[in-house]
Amino acid sequence: MFELLFGFFGFCFFVGIIFLLKAVYLVKQAEVVVIERFGKYYRILSPGLHVIVPFIVRLIVKNI
Repeated sequence: MFELLFGFFGFCFFVGIIFLLKAVYLVKQAEVVVIERFGKYYRILSPGLHVIVPFIVRLIVKNI
């Protein structure tokens, strides 16, 4: 029983870590990022640290 419980929580922990790593994005100084949500323009990210919704948005990086 313990192995099954540990396996389930281990899997949830692993998925949560991947989600958090994909949710934080750093835009460098010489870049601008265009966000598309479901294939349509959503907004532009300026340089800095940003939190996004992973797996729903698409990031397009443009060097300036």
